[in-house]
Amino acid sequence: MKRFAAAILTLLLLFSSCGKAEYHPTIVLPEGFSVNDNVISGKYVNVYFFSPYESIFSADGGTMTLYEDSTLSIYLEENSAIELLDGENDFVLVFEKDGLSATYELHIFCVMILDFKIDIVKEKTYSVGEEFDKSTVVVTATGEDGRTFAVSDYFVEYDFDTSGEKKVNVSYGGIVHSIYVSVE
Repeated sequence: MKRFAAAILTLLLLFSSCGKAEYHPTIVLPEGFSVNDNVISGKYVNVYFFSPYESIFSADGGTMTLYEDSTLSIYLEENSAIELLDGENDFVLVFEKDGLSATYELHIFCVMILDFKIDIVKEKTYSVGEEFDKSTVVVTATGEDGRTFAVSDYFVEYDFDTSGEKKVNVSYGGIVHSIYVSVE
């Protein structure tokens, strides 16, 4: 009886999947990008041109085509770079393999900044080996349009392996500024 039920269940699953073959590419993305359902999204700071065919691809051998919009009538040639504008940049990616395809929306949020500043909001003396505490600073960027805004996705580089006054490099959008902290 169990075999009969299992056979019926298998047949039902086969019939329900007939004509519904789907392609689920193994997508490789640039750092900071993510996939959620059929939406790929990411953010760039001070990146004026984006080469999608160099940055996004299918690791399982599928081909990718980049389109300007959902009409899929205008595509951007392979090996071409796309100019990114400040704010939202939306495209459509279609991956194809073995006669199957998968369509993804590509949303790139681009922030163009002129500079940023670092304000120390809490003095702190660090111990040797301790990690830098981002809550001790506020980083404020100035956009190309003159607006200012706080940023939290900046990178820090430091070496607290010995005591003394130590330099902390803060980078955002290809710009680097430094502050100095005490390590005991």
